[in-house]
Parts: sequence; C-alpha cells; structure tokens
Amino acid sequence: MLSRSAERLYWLARYLERTENIARLVNVHMNLLLDLPKGVEMGWRQLILINASKEEFYEKNNVANERNITRFLLADAGYPGSLFSSLSAARENIRTSRELLPDEAWEQVNEMYLFAKKSAFYRPIIRLYEP
Repeated sequence: MLSRSAERLYWLARYLERTENIARLVNVHMNLLLDLPKGVEMGWRQLILINASKEEFYEKNNVANERNITRFLLADAGYPGSLFSSLSAARENIRTSRELLPDEAWEQVNEMYLFAKKSAFYRPIIRLYEP
C-alpha cells in the first residue's frame, strides 16, 4: 500500500510539472512573437518539434498554424502530452490520494482542471499572429 501511495504522489508531481512546463512554453513563445522586430517570422511549428509530437500532431491536423498547434498542446484530450491531458491525469492521481494530502491541494488541482476544461471546450483560442 505504501508503494502505491508513493507512486501516485510521484506521478501527481510529474503531471503537475508537465502541466506547468507546457503552459510556460506556450506563454514564452507567445511573448517572443510579440517582441520580434518587423520582418522576422517565427512560426509555431517549433513547439511541436520541441515536444517531439510531430507525428501525433499531423495525424489530427493538416496545417501547422497557431490555432491548431495551441489547441493541440493545450486542449487536446487525446494527446497525452497536452496541458489538459496532464492536468486530467494529475487530478485523477490526487483524487485517489486525497487521504494523503491536504484538502486545499485537491481543491486547487480540481479548480484548475475545471477551469481548463471550461476554457478548452467552450472558448475559442485567441489568435495573436497568423502568417
């Protein structure tokens, strides 16, 4: 029982770290695009290459544009490396380990999951740059 609990906590931390990293990666890339001088083009394809998810992306999308890439990285429930999938897995791990963690931890992760679910499926992604 102790090893199962330790494993769930380990994976909870991994999924939360993965969630944070993908959010930071997209955020930094969006800020970089805003700061580029005129005439310099930098697309979104690099994010797919960084995540080593080129095959998975092109199975679902024909065009590598901002909208498709951000949806894929942030909101695609079918892609295990997406922010939403990582957050879903973290939520499941914390749900099954609630007796080991403070209630506030469950509430924060659950609230973040519900926010991401609502944002991913009910709001369009804002376009900052479209080549």
